[in-house]
Parts: sequence; C-alpha cells; structure tokens
Amino acid sequence: MKHGTHTLSWLVLLALAACGAPDFSRRSEVEYPRTLAIVLDPPVVRPGQMLTARALVVTPEGHHLTPTGSLATDADGGRRCDGDVCFEWSVCLRRERGLESTTYEPEVPSQGCDDASGDEGFGATAMVDADGTLHLDTSPLATAIQLGALDAIARALGIPAAIAEEILQRTGIPIVVELRVFAFGEAFVAYKQALVLDDGCEADCLGTNPPAPQLAIWPLDDRQAPRRWVTGRGVAQPFECVPCERADDGTCAPSDAPIRLQPNRRYVLDPEKDVADWIEPYTVLTVTGDFVTLEESGYFAFFSNAGRLQEQRTQHPATEEIFRTPAEPGEVTLWVVTRDGHYGMSACRLRVEVAPSE
Repeated sequence: MKHGTHTLSWLVLLALAACGAPDFSRRSEVEYPRTLAIVLDPPVVRPGQMLTARALVVTPEGHHLTPTGSLATDADGGRRCDGDVCFEWSVCLRRERGLESTTYEPEVPSQGCDDASGDEGFGATAMVDADGTLHLDTSPLATAIQLGALDAIARALGIPAAIAEEILQRTGIPIVVELRVFAFGEAFVAYKQALVLDDGCEADCLGTNPPAPQLAIWPLDDRQAPRRWVTGRGVAQPFECVPCERADDGTCAPSDAPIRLQPNRRYVLDPEKDVADWIEPYTVLTVTGDFVTLEESGYFAFFSNAGRLQEQRTQHPATEEIFRTPAEPGEVTLWVVTRDGHYGMSACRLRVEVAPSE
C-alpha cells in the first residue's frame, strides 16, 4: 500500500450476478447494490486510538443501505442475514502484507480478513452502531505488536526485526478492514486498509481524510453559464452533498434550491480546486531500502444510476468529469468519491432533477 503508488486499496465487489454471464457494465454505472467507499477515521491510526469505519453501500434506486437485520450462524458454520440487510465487519493484521500494495485480484477471492488464518484478528474489540458504523479500539493491536506481531511480520516478509520496527515508526504497517454485506439474499465483500503508524504523534497528526467533495456544475456547451455548486462539507448526514451558494473564500452555504439539468445534455462536474490545501506528506520505503518523503495527490471517482459519465475517474489538476443526462426526465443520483493517493477517502451522494426547461 505504499512505494509511491496509490496506497489506498480500491474497494471491490465480488460477483453478485446469479448467472455466470460476463458483466459488461461500466464501473461508473450503479446497476446493482455496491460498496462504493469505506471511509476510515483516521485512515492513519496511532496504536491506542479509536478507529471508525463507515461504509457507503448503494443501490440502483439511489438508496444508501444500512443494517436492518441481524446475523446468524447456520449449523454448518455459514453466516446468514435474518432480515433484508446485514453488515459484518472484520479487522485483521495480514503479516505477509506488511509492506506490499494490496490491489484487487479477481483470481484471488480472499484478500481481506476472511482467509486470515494464523494472522491477528481484532473483531472482538469492535462495536457496531445500528447504522452499521464500526468503532474499533486499537489498544489490543498495540499490545499484539508489543507481544510479537512485529517479529512475525518481519519473519513473513524476510526482513530483520529492526527494519520492521523502523517501518512501523516511519512508514506504518497496514491492517485490513473488511465489510461483508448481506443484502436481499446476496452477499458481497469490500475491504480497505488503515495504516498503523507508531511515530509518537499525539495531536495534529498527519494522515487525515480529504474534505468531503464539493463541486461545480455547468453545461459543457455554455462555459459562461453560472456555476451551480454542491457540497458535502458541514453537512450533518454522512455521505450527502447538498446544493450551496459558494463565497469567494471557498465556503459554500447550503441552499434549498434544487439542481435541475436538461435531458440529454452534457454537463461538467468539477471538484473544488483546493487540493493544495489538504494534501499531506508521507514517508515510504523504496525498493533500494531508503526512506523518502512523498506528497499526496487528489483523485476523484464518479458513479451514477442513470445517464453516462465520460471519464469515470479523474486526477488533479485535470479534475473535470463530463456527465450526459438521460433522455427521459426524472431524478438521477450521482456519487463522488475523493481519494488522497495515500489512505484517506471521502464521498457523497448528489441528487439532481432532469427536466426540460420551462
């Protein structure tokens, strides 16, 4: 999860389709229930801190799923959901992944905690709210490291224990946070990594999430048209973006005015150009054994339940996405996910009304 590349594991969806037919849908199209984001707070955690995980699980209707049922164990040890939707969180330390970037490989289905035999799991120390939010006390993790987990990591990676200790103090070691969602008779898995960094920092520490998305909208064929703004900043409800009136200082006060777009027309979706205000430095270990400091970047992923997105993902400074509205009037849901290229993430939902001009 480092080496100067995207250190943030991209979230994965294991096949939901009951049949074995190929899935030719674009990654930006929400055509079935999906986990679009797992936001960890903080994404870089110091041993002993509380770690919170909140999942953005969406449906083609534009809804956000939260647990409505309870998990049970079958006689054969399998898990089932007594209800429509259940969340099952797992947290573990994967020894063999103490250094390497972890990306989704379709041929290797067990990439989170579901196959972490012999590795340290911390699910027993977690609490889950009614809305599915996970709260994890990382104190047992600190204890496990002190009692030999770091030595086990060093052995698994074939490096001296002293190097593993320096990695923990300077770059950090990832732990896996995995979510299994049971929804309407199906099950799918997503996971994300948090970085455990024992650098002695206690206040104003590096390793935070980027701010919630804030973006401007205007018609592509009329770049002189007034910008409409939406923001997820200062919004009480998680994962929501609302219309707002933007001031010259970048603040955006929520507004009651809905966002109305014309059918079958292309619009620019342009995230706030304030990346320089929230990117942070971080340290990595290079293949030559040197510790170097890098800087985060800004990455934006776009999703929708109707219409069509052109780029599907962008990278600062070329942040603009082009969205073509559907030909038929109605409400359309868009989601924007912001990543910092390290471990941080934020996301929100935007609802727009597609209707002909009066």
